[in-house]
Amino acid sequence: MLRRVLDIAVRWKWITYSPARDAKPPRVAKAEPVPVPLAMAPVLIEAAVEHNTELAACIALAADTGARRGELCAVRWSKVNFETSKVRFDRSIAEDGGVYEEDTKNHQHRVVSLSPQGLEVLRRHRAAMVERAQLLDAGVPVRTVRGRVGHLNPSSTTNIYSHWISESDERAADVVSNRIWKSKDSG
Repeated sequence: MLRRVLDIAVRWKWITYSPARDAKPPRVAKAEPVPVPLAMAPVLIEAAVEHNTELAACIALAADTGARRGELCAVRWSKVNFETSKVRFDRSIAEDGGVYEEDTKNHQHRVVSLSPQGLEVLRRHRAAMVERAQLLDAGVPVRTVRGRVGHLNPSSTTNIYSHWISESDERAADVVSNRIWKSKDSG
C-alpha cells in the first residue's frame, strides 16, 4: 500500500523518486503443518461416515495415502481397484480463477495400497453414490435428488451422476421408439 501511495506521489510530482521501488519485502516464514493426532483419524472418519460419506471418503483416503488435496479431489472410481486394494493417483484438481484438472504436482503417477478400513469407507461411499444415482435412474427429478444429496445447484448433481442420466436417456429413446415408430408400423 505504501508503494502505491509513493508511486502516486511521483506521478503527481509531489516527490521525484519513490524509495519503495528499491525496498524488498521481508521473507515470510512458512507455517509448519500440524498433522491430526493418529488417535483422532478413526474418530473423525467414523463421525463423518454417519453424516457425510464424501467427507469420510476424503478423510480416509487422505489418512491412508498422504495424497495432496488436489489429488484427492481428482480420484475417480475407475482409479480405485477394490480387488487389489489400490488407488492410482495420476491427476490433480487445481484452482486459478477457475477449477480445472491437471497432471500431478511432480508429474509422477503412483499406485498406493489402501488399508482394509480405508477400503471399507470407500465401499460405503460408493454404495451411497450408487443409491443416489438409482434415484435418477428411477425417474426422480434432478432437483429432488439435488435436495436429498445436499447440492446447492442441480448442475452439480447432473455432472456427478451424468453417466446414469445418459443410461436413462437411452431408455427414453427406446420409449420414444416404441411409442412413435411402432405406432407407425401398426397404423
